Amino acid sequence: MSMIFRNCWAYLILFILIGSGCKRVVKQDHQAQQAPAVSEADSKAEMKKIMSLKLPQKTILVDQQYSFSIPAHYIFAVQRLAATELEDDHKLGKLDLSTLKDSISVISFGNVFSKEERLYHQSIMIIPEADSTLLTVEDVKADFPNVETVYFQDENSIIFDQNDNFIALYLKYDVLHKSYIFYKAEMGWSQKLPKEEKINLFAHLIRNAKNFTDKNTPAIQFSSWEEYAHNLPLIEVNMLNRFFKKLEKEQAIFLEEGETIAPRTEANYELAALSRLTTNEQLAFHKFIDAVKANKVSELTNLDYNRDVFDVNNQNRYTLNTDGNCYIIKTSHKGYDGVFAPGTVEVLCPIDYRNKSFLLKTMVDDLQAGDVDLFVKIFNYFSKHHTLDLKSK
Repeated sequence: MSMIFRNCWAYLILFILIGSGCKRVVKQDHQAQQAPAVSEADSKAEMKKIMSLKLPQKTILVDQQYSFSIPAHYIFAVQRLAATELEDDHKLGKLDLSTLKDSISVISFGNVFSKEERLYHQSIMIIPEADSTLLTVEDVKADFPNVETVYFQDENSIIFDQNDNFIALYLKYDVLHKSYIFYKAEMGWSQKLPKEEKINLFAHLIRNAKNFTDKNTPAIQFSSWEEYAHNLPLIEVNMLNRFFKKLEKEQAIFLEEGETIAPRTEANYELAALSRLTTNEQLAFHKFIDAVKANKVSELTNLDYNRDVFDVNNQNRYTLNTDGNCYIIKTSHKGYDGVFAPGTVEVLCPIDYRNKSFLLKTMVDDLQAGDVDLFVKIFNYFSKHHTLDLKSK
């Protein structure tokens, strides 16, 4: 799923990519946090383990020529900037970006389940440059004063912290298109998370970056949440577990018949909602599914449906796929001009628990079919085990 950001967002991305390393970020004493030391041997062992992990991928095409392989649950935005739009002295190592003749493409990444968490930022710059010897990772690292600890470094990538800001850099020269591919990820010092989890996350991000232009990585598909949980960063797995603990408690204790709960994540946004269905709502849901299968949604009466549970409009177009217990429903909304807008996707998962009926659904805007596999695997696991905790199995 791609989006086009406004220019001001692109300038923010550029600041994150090349500006933040040139300034010293000063922490107040009361905000400083002592973290246990992580040895070089520990970080190397962690990196080796993580580099062997894999995730389902999807291919995106940027500027009709650059092909990138990114994790299937990633979303991205692309912005093109001419050198004239940059301020003077926008430097990356030895390269002054403001003097470039060709425009720069900036790609920012997020993922469908934590895009609003803002735990960290990650972006790519595609920089046209004929000289393949002009930049190295070591050159770019020199843009960052006060580097404290280098956790990993090889010929084209590095992970380090700078005043407790965690930073990952990856640099590769694209010979075919005569461009540098520069990736940067950064987590600010204000994120009070265990250092081991930060190292784990940034090792995953470097692994992803190394796969961006790898044409030889075989395509894989996961069949379960367990596979995702063993291949995602610990920070993200733990975040999902904490969120679904809220739904677990609501399902077991608090949710009354006819009620819907949509807990907020730690960053205060909605990820999924859980409804406890009345008998009429159960019947209406199955009637809707049958109507979609038979292409007879236009015959439904809208008043039969509770929009807090799921929204039905007999003027819309619906298509349906199933995966385990989940229904993957694409909705195309009919406009006032009679034209159907491009569809968005919702995942709905009926759950039976202690003779009670529930419905779990996604609450993320603008989902597309290629974005939902992780949600499907999570929902299927939760519908069976009523938790995301793998130890309970």
